[in-house]
Amino acid sequence: MIELRDLLPDVDACLRKIDEADAGFSHDRDFYTRWNSRRREVLAEVRQQLEALGARVRDDGHRTTVRLAGLSASSTMGLASALRNWRTGATRRTATMEADNG
Repeated sequence: MIELRDLLPDVDACLRKIDEADAGFSHDRDFYTRWNSRRREVLAEVRQQLEALGARVRDDGHRTTVRLAGLSASSTMGLASALRNWRTGATRRTATMEADNG
């Protein structure tokens, strides 16, 4: 089984990709259309990257859930928030496991 701490760099790279897509948001209608289209592309790429790592990503329209390496996290705010929640849980679990073994 893949260790949670080994997945953190890949998850961080996915989150950086989303953050870069979100950077420079503008309320200009034409810009928003291009930005929104690019953001959807990035989220699809991130989902594929996560699934390649063994993640199951589920979005039922109300909640997005990421399950990876035995840890599940969800959010009603979409994939980026669910992935941030997963990272927080993985970091906490890793710290707890290291404290128990240390």
